[in-house]
Amino acid sequence: MTLLEIVVGNVLVASAVAAGAWWVQRRARLPAIAHVLWVLVLVKLVTPPLFEVPLLNAASNEAPGSRSLHVSSGSESVLSDDADPAEPIDEARETRTRGTATSPVAPAGTNPVSTALPPVGTDAGEADAGAFAWTTWLLVVWAVGAAVFGLVGAFRMRRFSHLLTDARRAPITLEDRALRCARALGLSRSPEVLMVPAAISPMLFGAAPVRILWPADLTTRLSGAETDTLLLHELAHFARRDHWLRWFEVLVGALYWWCPLFWWSRRKMREAEEDCVDARVVAALAGGARTYADALLETVDFLSGAAHATPALASGVHPARTLRRRLTMILQEQVSGRLRGRGKAVLLALALAVLPVLPGRSFQEEKPGDPGDPIVATVNGKGIRAADLQDFLVRRNRSSLAQAMTNIVIAELELKRRGVKLTPKNVDDELESMLKKTGVTRGSGSVKTRYRFAARGQAAWKALFADQHDGRESSNDMLLQFFIRQITNEYEVRKLGGDPAPREGLLASVHHGPSGETAEIGMAAARKYVIDMTRPRGLVDARDQLVAATIFDVAQRRAGVAVRQEEVDQWAKDQHAKHPPPFTWPQICRIKGTTPEAETERWRRIQIWKRITKARVNDDEVEAFLNAHKDFFMGETRKVSHVFVSAIDEATGLPVTSAEKRDELRRRAQNLLEKLKEGADFAAIARSYSDDQVTAKAGGRIGTSIKAWGGRLAVPFQMAANALKEVGDLSGIVETRDGFHVLQLDELNVPTRKEPDWSQPRYAEWILDEYETKEMEKFRRALELAASVKLAPTSALMKMR
Repeated sequence: MTLLEIVVGNVLVASAVAAGAWWVQRRARLPAIAHVLWVLVLVKLVTPPLFEVPLLNAASNEAPGSRSLHVSSGSESVLSDDADPAEPIDEARETRTRGTATSPVAPAGTNPVSTALPPVGTDAGEADAGAFAWTTWLLVVWAVGAAVFGLVGAFRMRRFSHLLTDARRAPITLEDRALRCARALGLSRSPEVLMVPAAISPMLFGAAPVRILWPADLTTRLSGAETDTLLLHELAHFARRDHWLRWFEVLVGALYWWCPLFWWSRRKMREAEEDCVDARVVAALAGGARTYADALLETVDFLSGAAHATPALASGVHPARTLRRRLTMILQEQVSGRLRGRGKAVLLALALAVLPVLPGRSFQEEKPGDPGDPIVATVNGKGIRAADLQDFLVRRNRSSLAQAMTNIVIAELELKRRGVKLTPKNVDDELESMLKKTGVTRGSGSVKTRYRFAARGQAAWKALFADQHDGRESSNDMLLQFFIRQITNEYEVRKLGGDPAPREGLLASVHHGPSGETAEIGMAAARKYVIDMTRPRGLVDARDQLVAATIFDVAQRRAGVAVRQEEVDQWAKDQHAKHPPPFTWPQICRIKGTTPEAETERWRRIQIWKRITKARVNDDEVEAFLNAHKDFFMGETRKVSHVFVSAIDEATGLPVTSAEKRDELRRRAQNLLEKLKEGADFAAIARSYSDDQVTAKAGGRIGTSIKAWGGRLAVPFQMAANALKEVGDLSGIVETRDGFHVLQLDELNVPTRKEPDWSQPRYAEWILDEYETKEMEKFRRALELAASVKLAPTSALMKMR
């Protein structure tokens, strides 16, 4: 969804609300309700949409690239059990690194089967260039207009402020009148009253502090009762907080200076505002309506020929506007200026219904058997139809928004490290291309929101890989780079939660090699965005991936292997047991950008792959891998204990963000630290007060070394642990997004040998990762050479709507 679409949609919805506000104000004569509706119009203009409401049907002759794909409810297998693939297939590695349950994704720099495809031609470049040209000019014109709007407003405010240089405090009698009037309206205080030697309207001016500006010469022309009515008028503005609304008007005006709806709505809103204020003044006067009317007429006569207009940030009497209608209303005393309980409830419901939505287009469903469901590939003589691919695409793209943001940060930090600049034009071009040509799902607001983030990540990854000499790097270098990116990304994400970790200290804590889990996250991030998401290339890639997944299923049935459901359930149960609160398994999966269901499916497919291939790691591969990561295994190791005060909300499972709540938790952690400094036993404090249920039972001891955790510990935690120099040293309060820690150094081991101990069992997972990467390349070559796979022309894919 582009910025232009959001603006146009907001204007359309705001126009509908404005029509209702006009009717309420003009016909129903309910100024209090009308005023709230006019405010709602302005708020809607600047409110970002949360979801779309389809109102318009797309034209039947719409270009295929701009239509969303029909989501198939399901499809039968297109392969027979007697299929004979060329050799066992390593689908598990794909699913493992992708982090989703059913969708293999190609590694960076590889593309299954696509090497045999003809190049895909498209005229997207010219269309995107034209779109960029006119949208850029619109943006320039808008920016210039906003600047002029701001400068004109600032000039008028500066000119008006010169009048205040001669202002003086009002006499005590006038201040006493203002205080009595304030109490009549239920206020505990009155703003300061300043006498101004100029022919201006009485007005409420400023924000902090708020003042009532009173023309000095007007006092001699009004009686005491008439003065009270005008003071009540300005104090009614103050009680309604209309001075804050003036600032909001300026903000909306800077954005919508070009929109007639804004200017009309602002004028009508101020009319309704004056009606509400008049009604409150009349209600407070108890029979003084005629006195109030006389005061307004006297003010009109006083201001005749005045050169000083009311500034944008002031709320004045404005008696000359619709004076006849106002005087009639005042003298008849027929209008109420307050909202009642039922009216408030109705307006609140209307605001909740209007503010988050944006009008969008709805798409008609594909009919079974129409040309929009062609055969896109055949495997062993049986066809894979477009509906199968559509369902696969939807499942593949159900990645979390958090993972998308993680990938963007990883790519952009790497671009900064290389000195490559990502311009706004790169991102705008990618977003325009993605919105026009992608065909993933039927256009829900959440998916389009994800594409706004994805466009930036896609542009960053394209720029990153274009900067490489040959588009590829060695496996070890890629693993190391992704490790550093992931740790750096952890810093960026944690910083959003308030962790003050300096980047220099963060990078200094990075060791010379990746942990298996961190490398897996980094590779998944790369593979997500290396694949082109524009429609022609994206459909080809998706088709090839679906073929790969299909062949894997054939290989499984052909080999007669399976993983029993009891095994899967037991594995999932073990994961929940291994990760009690506050670091539960679902929370760990969320940080990795996946779900427990996806991880369970990944484990199941890995077990199937192992049973198909009977894979073993040979000695040569072990030695090569360990030598490549020798520096990582030779560093010093340290073990710590911690007392943890959790900031995880039990209801949502997410960290609390309230400053008051986090301050309360910080004070609790500080009290525990003071007890430890006074000599309290660390293990006893941990058992009694720590919220980490696993380590609390062991007196706070984490057990494994800090380095063995790799990138799975929060950066501030790692930095604080590495800063401890002597066994028994205490850290200060270490704040992470998930809570507050107090650390104690338990062990510090400096290596005395020159070679690592290769027999450590914890290295097995890393070795298996390296081996599976090589096996993945064998799978790619086998897939490309598989004679039983036939691919339809790319034109068949483009028939999908």
